[in-house]
Formats: sequence, structure tokens, C-alpha cells
Amino acid sequence: MLRAEEAGPDLLTERVLGYMEQRLADPGLNPEGIAAAHRISRRYLYKLLAARGYTVAG
Repeated sequence: MLRAEEAGPDLLTERVLGYMEQRLADPGLNPEGIAAAHRISRRYLYKLLAARGYTVAG
């Protein structure tokens, strides 16, 4: 499996979105946890999602 930074932004964004969708009912779902699960910074998480017109809260 590729590390997050080797996967490329498009694939990584798809992984992040899938991860978030699978855990929507989790009250502990938060930007820090999402970023940590993908070995990226919270800032980069926001950047990836913004490139697609998404937000973490959205």
C-alpha cells in the first residue's frame, strides 16, 4: 500500500472522502483524526478537500 504522500492528491482525496463517509455516524469523527488516519497534516486535509469544493464539516 502506498503512503499517503505517494498516492497523489486525487487518490488520497478519494480515500479521505471514503473514510469520512464510512464514519459519518461516529461522534468522535474530527479533522485531527481524519488527518492522522491518512498520515497527513490537518492543513493538507483542508487543502485536499477545498480543491474539490468540500469542507470537513460538509
